Amino acid sequence: TGGTQNVAQANNDYLFANFWGWTSGNFALATTEPISISAPARLKFSWSHLYSTTYPNDQLILQAQVVGSTSWDTLLNLIGPTFTTPGGANTAPAPAANFIQQTLLLPTSYVGQEVIFRYRLNSGFGPNIYIDNFIVEEQPPCPDPTAGSAVNIGVNDATGTWSPVPGANSYEVAILPAGSGLPTGSGITTTDTFYAFSGLQPQSSYSYFVRVSCAAGVGTWYGPITFRTLCGSVNAFFEDFESYSTGSIVPECWSRLIVGSATQTISSTTPASGIRNMYQFSAAGTASYVILPEMQNVSAGTHRLTFKARVTSG
Repeated sequence: TGGTQNVAQANNDYLFANFWGWTSGNFALATTEPISISAPARLKFSWSHLYSTTYPNDQLILQAQVVGSTSWDTLLNLIGPTFTTPGGANTAPAPAANFIQQTLLLPTSYVGQEVIFRYRLNSGFGPNIYIDNFIVEEQPPCPDPTAGSAVNIGVNDATGTWSPVPGANSYEVAILPAGSGLPTGSGITTTDTFYAFSGLQPQSSYSYFVRVSCAAGVGTWYGPITFRTLCGSVNAFFEDFESYSTGSIVPECWSRLIVGSATQTISSTTPASGIRNMYQFSAAGTASYVILPEMQNVSAGTHRLTFKARVTSG
């Protein structure tokens, strides 16, 4: 607590600072109770924020103070173009899988002390900041990797990458369906800082985890790093648009082509059934095309395409 504004809880999930509603110069302080540090420790938390070139001065400062001291140590200072999360928005957090995880090794001078931590959240009148999963814990035998990301994502495969860790003898990597939690057993051992996953299902979300094996033992799992495989061809499908919000979007695995001022939306206006339908509008010299998922058995002569349609004019 403290500052010119107060933090709040968002979605029953996150510590939240309403930068979008605070004019530039306002700030909030969020302070922990004293935490006893009995061994070399590290601090972890995750955050979501969208950097705005119009309002570039949003800032997160993480500080620590040994109980009885009058000075604060600055552990982290986030501001500028790197203070951004993929999928972030002005007034909503990024998807949980996109939150940026920070891991900080605490000074050894904190061992045997009680330490207070606080965030100073300085508003530049930009997008909101969301903070989650604040943890202070004993350092594992081996450091964690960082900067994990999935690349070369295909229909049935992807490559997981991570940063090299000094002193690592090897790495263990495990992949699970997204949302499964931490791995419960050993992973696949590799000495590379990447691993090619195969045999994955199309249009499916996966999370992978990595941990380090070093001279001191085995570290903790770093992750989840979440990705979604691409769409594959199908031999049958059904779509009633009911699971989608309204707006200028198409269902997953569909695509569209808009020419000129034509439009395409998912709409709640007079659907043939349920509460959703797809609406397309075009005028002279314009066109709205919607492309369905790729079919693998069009020439089999065993399937048919059915849909309901109506026109408002023309």
